[in-house]
Amino acid sequence: MRSGSDVGNKLSEMRTRIRERRLSDRVEDAGRESERLRAEVRLLRQELDQERGSRERLLSLLERLAGGRSVEVKRVPRKRGGMLRAIVVGGIAYLLGAKAGRERYQQIVARWRNLVRPRSEEDRWHDVPGATRTAPPASTSPSGAPATGVTAGRAGSDRSPA
Repeated sequence: MRSGSDVGNKLSEMRTRIRERRLSDRVEDAGRESERLRAEVRLLRQELDQERGSRERLLSLLERLAGGRSVEVKRVPRKRGGMLRAIVVGGIAYLLGAKAGRERYQQIVARWRNLVRPRSEEDRWHDVPGATRTAPPASTSPSGAPATGVTAGRAGSDRSPA
């Protein structure tokens, strides 16, 4: 039977071998990655040299076509002031919004809510041509009063003239 120190030594040796194997695998992986990157750099350098050659050929062709005349290449100016433009537009929008007032704001919000609110069953029946609506089931509203089957915003649309 083995003693505790023999088992401990054996485990320590196994851990050391596993660490060494992992380390050697990492070194091999790093070597492969390094070679892949070197090949990519070579390819990029070749492409860059080809592009430079094409550029030189185009420049010489342009010089020949110009026939000794001086040709200027105009650079297109960059658009600047993006932040300033955003601040100015935001300020104008705020000013116009403030002048429109609270009433107009409430109108816009009400229209938006009407567009995005879930449609009631009554609204769906109005969209079906020739459809007849049966009487709604007897139920009570949250306030405890009997429900009439009429949705908010359409009050009086289901009532017959008295």
